Amino acid sequence: MPLSLAFLLVAAAVALTYVVTRAIAARQLAEERAATAAELAAARRDNQWLQQENERHQASVTAMQAMADKTQTSMREAFQSLAAEALHTNRNAFFDLARTAVQPLSD
Repeated sequence: MPLSLAFLLVAAAVALTYVVTRAIAARQLAEERAATAAELAAARRDNQWLQQENERHQASVTAMQAMADKTQTSMREAFQSLAAEALHTNRNAFFDLARTAVQPLSD
């Protein structure tokens, strides 16, 4: 086999190896890109779900805060009413007691 033919066969083998290697690398790169794109899409879906979940929790917290404020106001009004009633009852009882104590002195 002449040297130039051997050189051409080696060059062809090198070129073929380069093309095959390049094709395999391109296929692997395409697979990695597809996998990365799928992971990114899943991460975006997760992120959207988490944002919606956060909004639901915020709405729940807001509703609970409103209910707590309403309960606090209601309890404050009830306490003030009971305190006023107790003061009125105690004042009347004190005056009645004072009248009965003063009555024998005036007689």
